[in-house]
Amino acid sequence: MRWTTQSLYVTFSEGMDPSISEIPYTDGVSSGTFTGTWSSAGTLLDIDVAGKLVSGRSYELDFSAFRDAEGTALDVAHPYLGDAKLRFTTATPRGENCQDFLTNAEATVSGGVHTWTIDANQIDNVDGAAPCDASGGSPDAVVRYTKTSPDSTDASGEGRVLRVTVTSSSSDINLDVLADACDPTSSVVERLVCRTNGNPHTFDLDVPAGEYFVWVAASAAPFRGARRTGRAPCSPRAAPVSRRSPGTATRRASGSGSSRSTLRDRSRRWTRPPASMSSAAPTR
Repeated sequence: MRWTTQSLYVTFSEGMDPSISEIPYTDGVSSGTFTGTWSSAGTLLDIDVAGKLVSGRSYELDFSAFRDAEGTALDVAHPYLGDAKLRFTTATPRGENCQDFLTNAEATVSGGVHTWTIDANQIDNVDGAAPCDASGGSPDAVVRYTKTSPDSTDASGEGRVLRVTVTSSSSDINLDVLADACDPTSSVVERLVCRTNGNPHTFDLDVPAGEYFVWVAASAAPFRGARRTGRAPCSPRAAPVSRRSPGTATRRASGSGSSRSTLRDRSRRWTRPPASMSSAAPTR
């Protein structure tokens, strides 16, 4: 099942109590409630999940509160819905948007380097990443990275700087790095870096542990794919961008070429080839 699924349909063998239409769920990360709509006979429940499913998660829907029209509970021994719970897993993320972001689970790891590869045909939508590109956006891809180390000023001495490098062999690249929130169009999102029409981009982020969303797209052109990688800690060679002094946009003439991005949790690296996109991060 993909994040694009709009509805789930559950059929019952007899009429059910239509006053019960909310289904508690968990997905391994968060929990909430889906709401369904009953058919006139009370045997078909149409559950609205539009815009609510996230790729790569295992869902469990709990129907234990449901009763038939006479008040009889579900048979938890029934082979179709044992223990009154419905379970399913959504498809592997492809990096399309905030319901489909790539995570460390989709990376390949070698020598401490995490690498994600995204084929150009995986990405269709323009989600508004890199608003610093005045020429307009192009289809963009996103990876969520969870940084577990503190920033470099931490008294423990275990702090790491997140290093990002982006290059391209097929086109200039837009790069957008957000803290704690995924939506690049939000008016309240904390944008750490927005860079456009660059090849390469290189910078350090001296940031604390947390969630970071990295968006990559060709500069106002069709998405040609990318590759990202990351590895073990390294010392920054330039003054790092901190969450107290966010990075500013840079711009230069667009051109052709392949694309590469690197992110380092004191070395995390992402690379982007002509027809596929990938990103990487170090082991934590």
